[in-house]
Amino acid sequence: MIEKNKNISIINEDIKIKGNIYSKNELIVKGDISGTLKAESLTIAKGGKVAADITSATIIIGGDFQGEINAGKELTILSGGNCSGKITSKNIVIKKGAIVNASITQNIQTKLLEIKGVK
Repeated sequence: MIEKNKNISIINEDIKIKGNIYSKNELIVKGDISGTLKAESLTIAKGGKVAADITSATIIIGGDFQGEINAGKELTILSGGNCSGKITSKNIVIKKGAIVNASITQNIQTKLLEIKGVK
């Protein structure tokens, strides 16, 4: 359920972005992103493709991801999600049917990540 007054940005299926993306709020990716991505909360939806270095407090992967993840609170890889690269997270949830080809470091000392560069 979505919280009231919560700002959400959506990158839809028809959008392809190459570069740096910063968001202080929740970001949902249904399109194609490559580069660097920093957000308070990130969801890569089914059909979304991300090849990037990601820094976020919480990350949910239901689409395709390749790169490096630094999740301050939790990373969840859903059934049908595909994750490859390097993962560092305090908590990691891998659902049945997820594909993971990554080095994983569970960092129980991870503090909440400050999203820098966002005004």
